[in-house]
Amino acid sequence: MNPNFTIRDSILVHAPIERCFALSTRLEIVHRELHFHGTPSKGYVSLHSHVLWSGWMFGLHHEHLSFIPQFEPPFFFRDQMERGRFQHFHHDHHLREVPEGTELSDEVVFSLPLWWGGSFVAKYILKPKIAGLLRKRLQLIKCIAESEDEWQQYVSAALGGHSI
Repeated sequence: MNPNFTIRDSILVHAPIERCFALSTRLEIVHRELHFHGTPSKGYVSLHSHVLWSGWMFGLHHEHLSFIPQFEPPFFFRDQMERGRFQHFHHDHHLREVPEGTELSDEVVFSLPLWWGGSFVAKYILKPKIAGLLRKRLQLIKCIAESEDEWQQYVSAALGGHSI
């Protein structure tokens, strides 16, 4: 069995938890953060959603099918790989209300096939790349959530026009 690699990151967002959760589940934001050269998905993920990411990265064509098996608004959801290049991949999204706003915490656990070769690629190439993507994602959500009005283009229609 290949070793699992774990990446954790968190950020404080000065915005309500409901807004942060809505932004965290918005596919356009994930697509914007990944700079994946494929067709962007639109809308929100929800319980039992499937999302297929297809595009080019590292000069190779990739397809990654994610499934949402756990979804507990506005505090938690998990996406996990059903099909793709990883041996195992899941991403936990935790949100917690704090006096200053909302703490967003991400944890990705993954492994690659090909024992020592996969471990080398995971440790020295993918782990830093995924950590960078997590950081970008959290910073993008923070930037949008704390904006005066940019966040509304992503969440107001879905929430029936209620301001959060």
